Amino acid sequence: MQMLADLRLTRAPAAAFGAMALFWGTLAATVPALKARAGMSDVELGLAILMATTGAAVTLFVAGWADRVAGLRATRGAALVLVAAIAGLAIARDPLALAAALFVAGIGSGLMDVSVNLRIARIEAAEGRGLMSLAHAVYALVYAGAALCAGLARQAGVPLEITLGAAALAAFVMSQLVTGTIGDAGAQDAPVRGGGPRPVSLIAAGGSVLFVGFLAEGAADGWSALHLERSAGAGALAGAMGPVVLGLTLGLGRIAAQVALRWADEARLLALAGTLAAAGTALAAWAPGLAATYLGFACMGLGASVLLPLGLALIGRGAAPAARANAIAGASFIGYGAFMVGPPVMGGLADWQGLWLSFAWIAASIALVPLVLAPWLARAAARG
Repeated sequence: MQMLADLRLTRAPAAAFGAMALFWGTLAATVPALKARAGMSDVELGLAILMATTGAAVTLFVAGWADRVAGLRATRGAALVLVAAIAGLAIARDPLALAAALFVAGIGSGLMDVSVNLRIARIEAAEGRGLMSLAHAVYALVYAGAALCAGLARQAGVPLEITLGAAALAAFVMSQLVTGTIGDAGAQDAPVRGGGPRPVSLIAAGGSVLFVGFLAEGAADGWSALHLERSAGAGALAGAMGPVVLGLTLGLGRIAAQVALRWADEARLLALAGTLAAAGTALAAWAPGLAATYLGFACMGLGASVLLPLGLALIGRGAAPAARANAIAGASFIGYGAFMVGPPVMGGLADWQGLWLSFAWIAASIALVPLVLAPWLARAAARG
């Protein structure tokens, strides 16, 4: 019953996350086909994915302002931008067109990330309980469903344009569900007279956790299907199961975290999850067969599932109300740097030695969470 009440409270942010998940889940399962149709190398694919980060980074500078001015209308607008990005993927037949579609997707994702997470943080503050993990679970489960459907379509030989068109239509329908007033512009954070000190340590610590979380999810989004098809000899459907497994385990892990947070300490949960994600990513990198690779991605998803929602929840809780929007936007800006660093490094390492080395680098990065980042964020959030 409590879970249903929490879902009702977060219905508008959850619908927005669903629209975003439709884009990224469909993209994850169709990357091999898009790459082949555009005639791109691994390095060129990495640079194209980098354009999504560029679009998001530009948008993050105005996302807080857009939320204050437009509220849920800004969130719905971001969802419609993602619909346009899916349509762009459908017609992209060269590297430049594919990069342009990903740039548009980055604009929509950057605006949506800040507006949705800020809205959930406000609802958490008003209700006095954690809701971030549950809302992010909706994203993960829709992501998994989108990746599975796109993978089945590829396996059945459905033209890529039809698959992407169906995803665009579904995302449009989801965008129309972003309605209501809870956490909207009328519930903005109250300003504090004279402002307050910028929570630099909180932004740096939280941004570092988000960086690692985005790095892990970006690696799976853009490269897991390729890794399965190239390194483990998987077919189109079996390759798409990499993003599907990741999405399902992200969703299950976040639902479990929503329950566990009634008793667990956030910093300890972050540390345990980081350890599991690092071990799972290492297994996926060096796995001797398809089943072991799937197991590695499952452990990666379960562990990485809480990095983003718990990081954002601690940022929202540790920041003063007047500084909350800037803290979330600033930490998100640092986190989105993962999408700037990750694609070219992943592509370069893959061209040099293979995707196993790319995922080994991701595993080493995730290992920083239990060793350094979780304790740092906990201290920064406690200081406020």
